[in-house]
Amino acid sequence: MSVSVVLPVRDEQDLVTAAVSDFLAAVEAIGGEVVVVDDGSADATAPRAEAAGARVIRRPAPEGPYAARNEGWRQAAHPIVAFVDVRCRPRPGWAAAVVAPFEDQAVAVVGGDVRVGTGPSRAARAAHHLQPLQLAAADSAPFLPYAPTCHLAVRRSALDVVGGFAEVRGGGDVDLCWAVQHHGVGTFRAAPDAVLDWEPRTEVAGLRAQYHRYGHNHGRLTAAWAEAGCPRPATPAPWRTALHELRHPGDERPSLVVALTAARCRAAYAAGLRQGLAEGDDRLGPRDETNFERPTSNTDARRSKVGGETS
Repeated sequence: MSVSVVLPVRDEQDLVTAAVSDFLAAVEAIGGEVVVVDDGSADATAPRAEAAGARVIRRPAPEGPYAARNEGWRQAAHPIVAFVDVRCRPRPGWAAAVVAPFEDQAVAVVGGDVRVGTGPSRAARAAHHLQPLQLAAADSAPFLPYAPTCHLAVRRSALDVVGGFAEVRGGGDVDLCWAVQHHGVGTFRAAPDAVLDWEPRTEVAGLRAQYHRYGHNHGRLTAAWAEAGCPRPATPAPWRTALHELRHPGDERPSLVVALTAARCRAAYAAGLRQGLAEGDDRLGPRDETNFERPTSNTDARRSKVGGETS
């Protein structure tokens, strides 16, 4: 069983060559491909991806990462599509491990593990301490299991049925995983032996913004899926969340500066969560079971009806 690796990028010329090269090497043994969707980059991302061996789809203007992912899976050549991030690097045996669960025809979605690396910067050390992308956290979700699109593999047939990702700024990965399971399209399976290393950001402001987005997305998703039984999360004040992180930093106690950075990230998450719960998002949530269509961009006009072929 082979796989198409879909990598959405925008202005990532410094990271894309290594990502393409590593994933091409990983899928070579199973005859896979790497599809880079360049979302309107203004730098040399697209030519560098092509030079590294990827099949590149160029979008004339940025429309967001989930629109790019939809473009990628619709043009994928293989029945399994693995969505990854430009900061990800596969460990040995990754490709075989990520496709193996699909031997069970009931499985439609597979999530692998993501290990956040470290570095000399405060932000990198804090991200390594927090490990926000671990499979264990996603697989133990209080509603339905999910995996983030930095390491998410999906049957193309399942993507066809539910119409792919809602084309939102964030949260489309969880929304897709929940839609596939909620509508009985297939089950989720964890693949702990499929491991990607993730290169962390180096700026504290970027890391805090990332955590605010995580919280904001969680809030919007919870509000959108409440009617399907998704429980409302607790919403402690950001300062309480930060204090809890300082008091309970985990098994490996970080340095004070890393602990304070991690606490600020937790506080940003809590603030984002409250904001997202208040806002909601009608583009997320259970699909219309008549045709599974979601309000998205004009690029989604090619979406097929249930069970149909993509154009």
